[in-house]
Amino acid sequence: TRLTGARSSAQPWGVGGLGPSAAAEVRAGNREARASLAIARDAILFGLPVLLMHRSDSHLWDLPELRRLFELLPSDTCLDQCQYGSRSRRRTRVVGWSIGPLSGLQATCTGHAGICSRTLRHHSRSGLRFGDSKIRYYLPRALCVAAASALRRASESLALHRLTTLVTPHS
Repeated sequence: TRLTGARSSAQPWGVGGLGPSAAAEVRAGNREARASLAIARDAILFGLPVLLMHRSDSHLWDLPELRRLFELLPSDTCLDQCQYGSRSRRRTRVVGWSIGPLSGLQATCTGHAGICSRTLRHHSRSGLRFGDSKIRYYLPRALCVAAASALRRASESLALHRLTTLVTPHS
């Protein structure tokens, strides 16, 4: 959930003085961020392909823990989710380690005045889907498939490299 004013670049884990409901949402988001960063860090340490995707204007990118991972020189790009089938433009940053260039995922909307360059229709303001009792965000299926394909290609390349290293005699 996006709470306006609940985080800042200087305080990406959350600002003080929030009400109980907002503070609870910030804590929940922080748990998700910590878990995601721990998984990413461990995979990076083992040389496994990793992708992180989130709103390009998110304070997630300001977290010191993620900044340290940036020292390991990831691939980095931005995309607009409308180009993958979302009704919302939703600019998204994609960062990957051990995955190679991400230019294949980069697809940005060139439309103007709220008109999507792919569909020639107005972007939805929310990009949200309504669930039973709560609004929740989802990634477009085409974006998930493209990201999974990039991870699969990187994993296959890594497996081939490791297999070659095992079977090639060392002099």
